[in-house]
Amino acid sequence: GRSRVAGAAAAGAASPPSASPAWAGQLCPVPPPAAWPEVGSPATGDSVRRPSGEACDLWSAPMPGGSGAAAPQEEGVAPHVEFDEEAEIQREFLRAASRLSDDELREFVDDHVAGELAAIRALPPESRAQAFRALCAEWHPDKCPAIAGLATDVFQRLQAHKHLILLLR
Repeated sequence: GRSRVAGAAAAGAASPPSASPAWAGQLCPVPPPAAWPEVGSPATGDSVRRPSGEACDLWSAPMPGGSGAAAPQEEGVAPHVEFDEEAEIQREFLRAASRLSDDELREFVDDHVAGELAAIRALPPESRAQAFRALCAEWHPDKCPAIAGLATDVFQRLQAHKHLILLLR
């Protein structure tokens, strides 16, 4: 399937909005664009609005090619077009995520993971183990070196929930 990639903030103080954070070139799991924090306001162009409080199902809208099947190619369109679109999605997410404080980023990631777990719980029992392994693989600290601390925390929490996810058969 298509990988979901983008960066997340490194530990420490948040980067100023105009600076590119150190993690900007790193790859990590990322929710689809519909779930990203909104960046820019009519007043300042720099503020961030996040969904408040409630965990949201960030994966309710499937990503193109997310089923594991190859995305259909339009006639006359070169295969590199999909890569260019994916690269642009990554850049847009990095711009949005770079404006989040560490606490906002952690909350955003927590909401994302909660939505992923809810989606896995909704799968047929025979599909849950594979989906759970894929989620753990996406959040393995080796896959997210720029946010190894946050990725380690997420990975450990996922492992702690493993028995709950797989017991619901």
